[in-house]
Amino acid sequence: MTRGGYQKIATDENTKKYGLMSLLLFQWMDAIFKTGSRGTVEESDFPPLSRENSTDTYTKRLQTQWEKEKEKSKGNGKRPKLWKSVIAMISLKEALIMVPTRALYGLWRLFKPFLLGYLLSSLMEPDPHKNLLSYSCVITMGLGAFIGTISDRHFTYSCDVLGIGVSSALKGLIYQKCYTTPPHSSSFRLALLFVKPGRLLAKGHFPELEEKGIFDSALDPLGMKPFRERESNARSVSKKEDNPEMKNRVMPALPQNKEIQMPDEDRMVGGVTFKLYWDYFRSRLSCISIIGLILLCFITQVVIVSPDFWLSSLTMKSQENQKDKANLIIFGFLVLGSFIFAAARAFCFLQASVRCSKRLHDKMAVAILEAPVFFFDSNPVGRVLNRFSKDTGCMDEVLPKAFLFAIQLVLAMLASILVLTVTNPWLLLVAVPMAIAVVYISRYQDVHTQSYIMVLACERWLSLRMCSLNSILTCAVALEAIFVSQNAAMAGIGLVYVLESMELMDYTVRKAAEVENFMTSVERGMTYTKLDHEPGYKVHELLPEHWPFKGDITFQDLSMTYYPGGPQVLRKLNLHIKGGTNVGVTGRTGAGKSSLVAALLRMPDAHGATMIDGIPIKDINLQVARRCISVLGQCPVLFSGSLRENLDLIEQFQDVELWRT
Repeated sequence: MTRGGYQKIATDENTKKYGLMSLLLFQWMDAIFKTGSRGTVEESDFPPLSRENSTDTYTKRLQTQWEKEKEKSKGNGKRPKLWKSVIAMISLKEALIMVPTRALYGLWRLFKPFLLGYLLSSLMEPDPHKNLLSYSCVITMGLGAFIGTISDRHFTYSCDVLGIGVSSALKGLIYQKCYTTPPHSSSFRLALLFVKPGRLLAKGHFPELEEKGIFDSALDPLGMKPFRERESNARSVSKKEDNPEMKNRVMPALPQNKEIQMPDEDRMVGGVTFKLYWDYFRSRLSCISIIGLILLCFITQVVIVSPDFWLSSLTMKSQENQKDKANLIIFGFLVLGSFIFAAARAFCFLQASVRCSKRLHDKMAVAILEAPVFFFDSNPVGRVLNRFSKDTGCMDEVLPKAFLFAIQLVLAMLASILVLTVTNPWLLLVAVPMAIAVVYISRYQDVHTQSYIMVLACERWLSLRMCSLNSILTCAVALEAIFVSQNAAMAGIGLVYVLESMELMDYTVRKAAEVENFMTSVERGMTYTKLDHEPGYKVHELLPEHWPFKGDITFQDLSMTYYPGGPQVLRKLNLHIKGGTNVGVTGRTGAGKSSLVAALLRMPDAHGATMIDGIPIKDINLQVARRCISVLGQCPVLFSGSLRENLDLIEQFQDVELWRT
């Protein structure tokens, strides 16, 4: 059994049991990351959940402690406390993991300033490289950073796993309470009402309704009724075929019509490309605006770093010069400039993001309005609403803030590396290989996961390796400062930045992956902006003035299907309707009465010719043609607003004309 209750993925290549170092470094996750690097990770690729971390085990532990708490409360006459049961369910093993790891991390945070202070004071000595305590301090800082990183990651991972277990146990306890309550109990009864527009179908409890077959007769969520009828028809046909009198009779072949296929929801595989980011900003901003926004971000980061360099330069001056008011005023202006530039960067970026989101929403709305009817027949309404609700909400509210935060973190990490190389150019020999390693490791962050526990394990695997690399960089910065007898002020600013970057490195990669995840909403929105349009929107031929003149309607060889491969609802129809006459069309359901109106509105485009006053409507702009046709449907709909707004949405007519109508 491995760390966190997950078993090793069963493969022929590597079935060994992990040792202590493998558990400390989360190496039990390596097989999953290797699988993810070769392709998309499926559910079957993940290791199973151990028995000790299952919901059933946590629920039994909480149930046992809860029963003890109830027995104890009966003796003292007090109400049982659920929080006491939750605390009591924490095992000794979990406590032995969380308490020491947190203590080790606290000790590292406590001694880190002292080690840094001693190292800087040793650099101020005339001959610091001969001081053996300086090398001991460097080694202690590196080991302390590594041990503190391991302790913090294991503590947070254990707390997260325990939190998930407690949450599952509480839900399991409630479920058991509801499940064990008898149906006739008055304390818990759930009544169900089955209604359809205008009448009540049934009323009762779930077992009663299930026994009556209400669910089978009332619910048809997947549209399986036609298939059931078709199956019953097929059975009746097979019975007829078994009849000797029917065997010699020739049965006419039924037309094989293609059914409407529901396409799968857009699901992109792989990482988000740079082109998506570019298209996102180009949807509203010009190239010059994008370049200006990028320059503003870099300039702002330079201004933010400038006060630290100014303080570092002041430490090399005498105390009298340090107290000079001019130096303090310069420092104050640098801090004020940092605040102003940071606020300007945030305002400009958020404003640009909101404008891009608004532009994408407008493009999606136009594309939906111009989409053919087949799009709405083959796509669920919920999927379309999801684009304009969840995805649009993500683009409006979540993505801009997360994107800005990720940019700030990335620029802060980049500034840390540049500060180190400026203070000591020799550090490029260490910084460049480590940057390559960081990019290589960060590729594994965006891997599909089976459960939230696996997500947590992925994050700890990543952060542990990131901070381990940063520990090596900390040692390199301190050793280079001693070897080259670096100025204490420059060494101090370099060490401060590298220690700060240790806390930000793994978080930066996680936030960048989070932004990439949010960009999938943009990707889905971009897909809807490229929907096929109904034919006729790009026709710009001018019409005669006051068209239509009489309202004569002519159908010539009109045939129409609602979707490719579907049945013909109209077939070779030839009809002439004189303008100004009243015509009634009768027929059974499905005979094609409504299809005549659909063909006139080009919903969808029909084969053959449809002419109004001798002009084919296919030669007319679709919006212009539909504006001249009025349809009163069977189900009237009123928009919110006044009656006048419903009669004249675009305010084209005067009140007198509306009253006359």
